[in-house]
Amino acid sequence: MRFPLDMLTSYLDDQGVKILHAPTHPRKTFDWVTAVSDFLVGNPQQTIIPILEAPCPGSANTPKMVVIRSGDDEGLADSLAPDDFLIRTSLPVTLLADRIQRFLLSIIHWNDKMAEMVDNGCINLDLLKESEPILGAYIGLSDSTFSYIAHTPDIAPPDEISRYFIKNGNYPLEAIRQVRDMRLPARWENQDWTQVVNKPNPLIPFPTMNRVIRRHGSYAAQVLLVSRERITATQRFLFDLLCRKLEACLRRHWSIENPLDSDYAYFLEEVLKGNTYGDEHLAERAEMHGIPIHGIFEVCVVENSWRIGSADFLAKRMLEQEPRCKIAIGGGDVAILLCVSEEEADQFASLEGNVFQTAVRMGIEVGVSEQMDSLELASLGFEEARIALKYGSLYSSRYVAFDGDDALTRTAFRFQRYFTYCALDQFERNTKFVSRLLASRNPLTRLQEADRKRGSNDFEILRTYLYYGGRINLICEMMHMHRNTVLYRLEKIREVVKEDLTDGDVRQYLRTLFFLTG
Repeated sequence: MRFPLDMLTSYLDDQGVKILHAPTHPRKTFDWVTAVSDFLVGNPQQTIIPILEAPCPGSANTPKMVVIRSGDDEGLADSLAPDDFLIRTSLPVTLLADRIQRFLLSIIHWNDKMAEMVDNGCINLDLLKESEPILGAYIGLSDSTFSYIAHTPDIAPPDEISRYFIKNGNYPLEAIRQVRDMRLPARWENQDWTQVVNKPNPLIPFPTMNRVIRRHGSYAAQVLLVSRERITATQRFLFDLLCRKLEACLRRHWSIENPLDSDYAYFLEEVLKGNTYGDEHLAERAEMHGIPIHGIFEVCVVENSWRIGSADFLAKRMLEQEPRCKIAIGGGDVAILLCVSEEEADQFASLEGNVFQTAVRMGIEVGVSEQMDSLELASLGFEEARIALKYGSLYSSRYVAFDGDDALTRTAFRFQRYFTYCALDQFERNTKFVSRLLASRNPLTRLQEADRKRGSNDFEILRTYLYYGGRINLICEMMHMHRNTVLYRLEKIREVVKEDLTDGDVRQYLRTLFFLTG
């Protein structure tokens, strides 16, 4: 095991040894320390730092001057190479060398013990507990999925944010906003080093050290050390050793227990992007991943998940509350596929309700597509959900007066309610989406197909129904039909379009479709 020279500098400082000359390259590494000069000549592949007593002028009461030399320099003992140590101490040379070597051996023993713990399937808390005596500071681990949180059990954090983290299992929203304002997430996405901050900062007024752990190339977890004293090079070296073991422990946990690593994730991402390869291929892969091809489907989209911590955190909470939903993550966006087979259609309302209630508790906004009857339409549903979220965020307050104090008005933005804003937005480039929507199996195309098969005229009956606001008498007069016949045809229309025609949002949505189809 190799150690950086600046760690030896830190140890000598802690021992009260005065350093007269420090190494020029503090990050250069060494193997061990000895007080025997014969080790100067040895294996050239081995870096040895001998401790030799240097000539010291003056009386016997003058403290000894000791040179700690680098193995790269095989010159005379009394000459200084760039990476030599020159110190003044009253300790015997052999005693100082022995103390340093015992310290290094304790680190090697600690590192080996942690490696054995990881091999035996330990948890992160075990590693942190084992590290308390040697690091002597509070350490907290925040997994971005918040499925595996750990902190030093016997060393309490000195700062308010870490105490809140331990009590609540997540960081306070104000701290998350500060982190965002300081642009730290962008740094963490690319951070592959240990960051040491010895100066007080707006978040934590103590010296801190943090290390980012990645998953699938993106930020996944973070290890934070908070110390009341200035962080030393020794602490940084020990912290890095601990982080490597925590990372190995986390990766094992993610691969075994985290549902976000389920094998359906990549397949669902491709489906939402529209990358399907024919009905047979789609059906084969969907069956492999336990997703039905036909039934009831609905896509929900959440953006800006950083407001509550991370996309992984949001996805984890959703899956905890409703494990039947399927989730895909792209950057800070989370797509949720609600799906049930045709035989389980009666379960869809409870599935949707659980997801929406979780969104209300988390204080997030969700764009919701219209319901579809085929998995192949999921990519269109994904676009619908994004449109609903965009325009719902802008105009949802207009509906509060009509819906009363309904929390879902501010949470779940349905495509059918907000599509009109998109269709009439002169600044929105929506031609491609509208063309795709009209060409898909939307309610009107399904009705037209049913008319062709049955030789009926339900398409025009629905147009008249919407034009006259559902007034049956006027429909009978315009269509020259008996009232009972109109009611019967309207029931058939409901079965085909699979919508509640008494719902104001549904009627407005259908009116917009009629308007776009000419």
